[in-house]
Amino acid sequence: MSDPQVILHIGGPKCGSSALQSALSAAPDHGAYRYVAARMHRGALRPLRGFLLRRRALASPFQYVSFPNFMRIEDPETVHHAITDAIRRGLNKGYVPILSNEGWCTWPDHFARILADLGNPPTDIVCYVRPPTDWINSAYWQWGLWSHQNLGRWLDQGNIRYNFHEKLPAFAAIPNVRLRVQRPQPDVVAKFAGLYGLKVPAVGTANGTAPTSLIGLVQRNRAPFRPSPLDPSIEFIFSRWCPMPDEPRPWAMSARHVVDLRPVLNSARARFEQLLAPEDFSDLMQDPRWHSEEPYHERMRQGLSDLKDISLMPGLYAALAEGVAKAEGRAGRAGHIPHAPDAATLEAWDAACSALLLRIKAADARVRRRETLLGA
Repeated sequence: MSDPQVILHIGGPKCGSSALQSALSAAPDHGAYRYVAARMHRGALRPLRGFLLRRRALASPFQYVSFPNFMRIEDPETVHHAITDAIRRGLNKGYVPILSNEGWCTWPDHFARILADLGNPPTDIVCYVRPPTDWINSAYWQWGLWSHQNLGRWLDQGNIRYNFHEKLPAFAAIPNVRLRVQRPQPDVVAKFAGLYGLKVPAVGTANGTAPTSLIGLVQRNRAPFRPSPLDPSIEFIFSRWCPMPDEPRPWAMSARHVVDLRPVLNSARARFEQLLAPEDFSDLMQDPRWHSEEPYHERMRQGLSDLKDISLMPGLYAALAEGVAKAEGRAGRAGHIPHAPDAATLEAWDAACSALLLRIKAADARVRRRETLLGA
């Protein structure tokens, strides 16, 4: 296959997509390659490129823009036509458009139609995936927790399942498509950039799983921090300014859940071996969690994460205090930071930590407004 004329990053969700979109939003133009996004504006889906794209990303608490997913727009055909137009413009202008959405990996039929309408130009479809147990655990903390208190009930109700290996063959079957599937580790941005020789800024981790202490704090104080189950912006803001507290990674999987996912893991591994180019399958399998459950044993021995673990609150307070100093310093409005409370109750820690988190949220908004105006 010749060099691609189109690059579509289709996810998967919770597999480094936010970090990649942040890097591409910060530096969208790369000579022959251009990152293109789109957002609703006055009832229409408008393309974003170059300077306008960068400004829109700076204004966002997420610090990136992308294309919307089909299911997030009232009329999915609107997204279909916007993608088609963005690709056609790139083909006509002589550059390779890069389009991205972390949820596109479940919509192969749309892309078969879009690319067929364009004459099936040579297209790279790029996807990053994690092993099922790791992915389900991360997905629960991102989505499931905010509508279901129990992982088992969330899974049993069919709210989500691991099916990348079932959807990706349909992408590979599209004429003139080269499917690239890799693991997101160790640096998804560097890996994507390396595929095409792009120079993109390092952005660190974006939208990684939040620490248990922060998740508990936000869950108990949803109104100011997460009024909608689908709005994780406070986690992006926290990760931008605060160091990660020294605490175990959030964990929701019992041994039963891990055992139940064994058939899915075995099926996915076998399907990927059949589907992928040898170099991509080799890259994917460097994650030991495709071969063994041993990497999960220590975390399972520690038990399920306790969102009311008061012993984690001093570490969270210290991280928030550092974040306040950084965010308010950047905003030019540094204020006094109280000492950690001598508190024996979770309610007292919540009050102290919430006050700092609100300050970070306000300072972050001021920084984004100023940098958007300056076009930094």
